[in-house]
Amino acid sequence: MKHGFIILLLTILVVVPIQSQDSLAQGITPPLIVQQKGTLFQTMPTSNQLQAMTSGGFNQAPVMSPDGTHAAFLSTAQFVLDANLDPGIFFGDVPSNVRLFDIASGTVSEIAGQPPNAQFDAGIAENVIARSRPTWSPDGSKLAWTEALFSEYIFRLVTYDLTTGTTQVITDNFPTGFQDVGVHVPEVKWGGGIANLEITFLPGGEPVGFGTRLHIFDEGGGLRSIEVGLDEIADARHFVWAEADGQQLLAIVYRSGLVDLVDPATGRVFPANGMLELFTPLAPKASSLLMGAATSPVNAFDHNLSWWSISPDGTQAIPLEIAPELPFDNRRFSATPLPGQFMYIDAAPSSEGALLRWDNGQTTPVPVGNVSSFAQFPTAWRIRPFEQIPANVPRAIFTPSADCATPPALSLNAPGQVDATATDPNNLYLFGDPPRISIGSIPPGGQFATVGGPVCVGRQLWWQVDVGGLVGWTTQGGENAQRLFPVGQAPPPLVVTCPGFMQSRLVVNRQAQVIPNTSPNNVRSEPTTNSASIGQIPPGQPFTVLAGPQCGEGLAWWQVNFNGLVGWTAEGSGNVYWLEPLP
Repeated sequence: MKHGFIILLLTILVVVPIQSQDSLAQGITPPLIVQQKGTLFQTMPTSNQLQAMTSGGFNQAPVMSPDGTHAAFLSTAQFVLDANLDPGIFFGDVPSNVRLFDIASGTVSEIAGQPPNAQFDAGIAENVIARSRPTWSPDGSKLAWTEALFSEYIFRLVTYDLTTGTTQVITDNFPTGFQDVGVHVPEVKWGGGIANLEITFLPGGEPVGFGTRLHIFDEGGGLRSIEVGLDEIADARHFVWAEADGQQLLAIVYRSGLVDLVDPATGRVFPANGMLELFTPLAPKASSLLMGAATSPVNAFDHNLSWWSISPDGTQAIPLEIAPELPFDNRRFSATPLPGQFMYIDAAPSSEGALLRWDNGQTTPVPVGNVSSFAQFPTAWRIRPFEQIPANVPRAIFTPSADCATPPALSLNAPGQVDATATDPNNLYLFGDPPRISIGSIPPGGQFATVGGPVCVGRQLWWQVDVGGLVGWTTQGGENAQRLFPVGQAPPPLVVTCPGFMQSRLVVNRQAQVIPNTSPNNVRSEPTTNSASIGQIPPGQPFTVLAGPQCGEGLAWWQVNFNGLVGWTAEGSGNVYWLEPLP
């Protein structure tokens, strides 16, 4: 099958050495690799002269290995440049190769190229492959990337082993999510698995829009997919692997600045008990950069972040005046092994700009000219607990939109409960309404701890709650139907007395039983003695109350579920109870 592609092109890389004690112990001086147009350069250790590392292709997006010994990068296939197409008419990702720079030897090798029968001319792409920016395994022994085979429209996940020099296809059915004009290769990041954050349509519900779904692959091709955000709630903007409590977890950063963590082993999603912190593994105690909330009012359509340099002892935080999205792209931001020092590109995303060094509040330009990406030392993320964060760093708090007229009924980090008079439970979701993934429910009268929110979705306030370790989002209810209350303030259970019978004692969504040492209770298809008997509940046997009571014939009828038998049974007659609630 042939695919026609309208094509767009435009954009060289440079290297300034800065020494790390760990890498120097191995006899290696990690260079700072900077991209200028489509060539990679490095600066010689004894001078500021630029020396080209690459020739041919359009080289970009270098990423340093965890041990600082190699850098991998993308290189646009030479035949794309030879086609001499009009810049500005290609939509999507172009055919590209993956190259590897060995810092010790100074050599560049191509580890993933184009098929020998590849054709690319006048915007028609046949038997060509576009690839994502490569990502390193945590131990630096492998690389991973995704690639799109244009002719077959196949997306696959590939790994490369530096020791054996071999590639392996993990899956040839990689989820692509929303694809606009052209081919867009999904980016992956490697930590406790190989992860991708997919932007996808969310059909159904109000409003219809975009959402985000997290995919985590293992090297055997195993896949776990989790929905982690809705456009109406927070909009997942970034994802990074982060160390928390000795584990590698995925951190999902929403546009509000809130951060959730995802356990790749179980798929559990829960709020981070701290803030994201950027550092270099080559000197983990030297300098770190903390992600805080925006210091200006929250804008629901923008990033709402601020960035803070943290002193090695963790007692002081100094704000950085930088674009909020830059640190999530380490082609444009890097920590160093020197205390309080970072480097970043002073320009909007995807634009060239001056490379600046931030050193404990002082900013100086690096003499390499304007650049569009760079790699220096490897960087990583970790969660710094809230109790170890200086008080002047703001925390993210989501502000509900004006669509929710009902004021919040709960307080953050305080206990709450579901209205005990409710006839059904409050459902618990990974994220808001319309429901995407239901993970449980809270029965009427059930208690919980509030850990996040509120957020406004569908004109209702939603709270993130912890119910015995199960964390999810549940609705406060509409303007005239409040369902959540602070503990001690919820209305008492509804008291019902049917004519001809005593006060009912059963509660919906609770357990009850036929009183022991009595007769079995009939279960009927409808709440009347004129309906068919469909079974019996023996004395002393528990069942779940689903609905009721309905009054009729001097009886109080309850809809029950007894081991899968669903029907109506009477609570008693006159002044005699046949059923009793269980504690």
